Formats: sequence, C-alpha cells, structure tokens
Amino acid sequence: MSVSESEPLVSILTPSYNQGKYIEENIKSVRNQTTCSFEHIVVDANSSDSTVDILKNYEDQYNLKWISEEDRGQSHALNKALDIASGDWVGWQNADDYYVENAFGYLANTIREQNPDVVYGDVKLVDSNSNEISRLYKTTPSNFVQRYRSLFASNQSAFVRREVLIEVGGFNEDYEYCMDVDLFTRLLKGNYTCAQVPEVIGCFRRHSEAKTHDNHEKQIEELSCIYNYSNFEQKGIVQSLAASTAKAYKALLLLRQGRLNAIKYKFSELV
Repeated sequence: MSVSESEPLVSILTPSYNQGKYIEENIKSVRNQTTCSFEHIVVDANSSDSTVDILKNYEDQYNLKWISEEDRGQSHALNKALDIASGDWVGWQNADDYYVENAFGYLANTIREQNPDVVYGDVKLVDSNSNEISRLYKTTPSNFVQRYRSLFASNQSAFVRREVLIEVGGFNEDYEYCMDVDLFTRLLKGNYTCAQVPEVIGCFRRHSEAKTHDNHEKQIEELSCIYNYSNFEQKGIVQSLAASTAKAYKALLLLRQGRLNAIKYKFSELV
C-alpha cells in the first residue's frame, strides 16, 4: 500500500458474529484499499463458525486488529471498536458488507476539497453471491426525507470524523436493530458539515441470515422511539402519505442535482 503521509488515518469498525461466509470479502475490501492509511478493527462476539480462523489468517497481512469475546450486542461491539480506534476518520462496515475498490480514494478527495465532518455516498445492494440487486441513491441531507423515507447516509458508505462521532455519543446501545438510524439522526440534528459523493462507496448485502431480515416489529418499535412519532403520525393513511411525499421530494432533490443516472431506476426504487 502506497499512500501519502498527508492522507488521513481511517479506522474501519466491523462488528461480527457468525458471518464466516462473508467476512473474507469484507476483509479484502479494506485490505486492498490503496488510498489513505488505515486500521481495521473487528470485534467478534465469540463466533462459532469459521470467522476466527479467517481473522487469524489475515492478521499479519495488513493493519488488522481483532478480538473475539462475548458482548452485549452490535452497538456494544461498535463502541468497543471505537475505543480502540486511533484514526482521524471512522467507517462502520458490518462483517457481511464491503467497500468498493476506490472507497478510500473518494474519502481522501472529498476531505481535501471540502474538509467536512461527514462524507457519504451511494450504496449498492447485493445478494448472497455479491450480485447487484439495486442501488440506494443518496441526496443532500433532509430532515423530512430522513424522518419519513430513508436515511440521508448509510453506514456501508459513510465516514465520520472520530471527534464528531465521540462528540455525539458514539453508538446507542439501547438499540438492537436501528442504531444506524439513531446515529445518522443525531448527526443530522447536530448540524455537522456533510459532503455527498455521487458514487457508490459501499455494498450492503441482503441475505436470509442477516439480523435485519426478520423481526420487523422490533425495528418499527425502535424507529418510533428514535423519531418520537405522534399517534397521528402512526395512523396508516397519514404514515403512507408522508412516506410517499418524502419519496417524491427525494426524487426532486436527485433531479436538482442532475443525477439522471438515479432516475433510470423505477420511481418506487428511489429509497
């Protein structure tokens, strides 16, 4: 890896539990980055599959730090990793997800040009075999879209200054499923400078073994807590109208940005 001394140090946090089928792709996507110095911190929750053997195999190949021990859940694992991190910037990539080839290059260029607090880009949705399913196109931050439609950024393709991440309190261990929603909501409310990269930075894998595949009721409960939805907002017709309006507004934001490549996808997929 050949990088300039002026480039930032990036800490990638990876919580892990029984994702031996996918974690090697995650590891390679970090190890093979050629822009920015980086460290990869994997906090594993005593996996019973091949995860630990894979981590041992790669620990001498690049700047990988890992531990495998019981924890109190994904948010706790992320906070443990954050405590270890020493980078200027922090990325969060789950064990079954991964970065694209030039992800850190997009980060470095954006830091040089804009010096923001948060850098984020688009996300490619892939299946269990890493085949593209669809894409999540991101726009400029919007409280309305965030509340009723989709996050302004996703952890698979976002980087946050470590000092900012610590300032907002790290990862909320009260949430088992929607800690990402909570984090990006706090960042949005904090009025931090956010820089959008109109490129895919990371890949989000959808598969039947993913934690968020089931238990939608718990996710809805956590979202209601994060956004403090009123009884009126939770009524079916009101919720549906708000979501449709937010979707239309997001499409308008994409058009204003001239992102015609996003418009080629069906309107219903602009999530």
